[in-house]
Amino acid sequence: MDEDKILKEYFTGSQVDDSLLEHLPVFTFFKTESKIKSGVDLEDKILEKLDEATIIPFYKNKTFWTYFAGIAATLLFLFTFIFETQFNLKTDDQLAGTSYSKQDARLAYDQTRIALAYISGKYSEATKPLNEVSKFGKSTIAVSEMAKMSTEMDKINSNVNKMGSSVDKLNKLSKFSIIVKP
Repeated sequence: MDEDKILKEYFTGSQVDDSLLEHLPVFTFFKTESKIKSGVDLEDKILEKLDEATIIPFYKNKTFWTYFAGIAATLLFLFTFIFETQFNLKTDDQLAGTSYSKQDARLAYDQTRIALAYISGKYSEATKPLNEVSKFGKSTIAVSEMAKMSTEMDKINSNVNKMGSSVDKLNKLSKFSIIVKP
């Protein structure tokens, strides 16, 4: 602090060295600024502006809505969880809305498999003449893709057959679960 006072007195005085004249404007600025007094009116104006500041109501605040949405989502999740675990006592057959026996389901599955196999065979027959068309122009790629689709349909048919055997295995397991149920 004493050094600051000594520097201020030196630079505001009349005997400043010529090599230090470039720093003189800084100290004269501080001297003139220290003479300016702010007065009571400035404080009143600042307080008046602060009082006029608009207060944002809580319902227009983004943070409020973020918390509100989080709480609502949590309550919805809890309500759904409780409802599904406590109040929903329907069996799986009642939920699916079916009253078919396992034999009826197996019969429907077999009929669907036969229908898909029939469609696959007819589609294969229908695409054979298109192989001749593939010799013409730029459309060869599209026709060859259709032939690939025919082979893929054959693969689907074989996969449907595999699913049939898997359903049989599941039926055996379901008989076991009926025995185990309390």
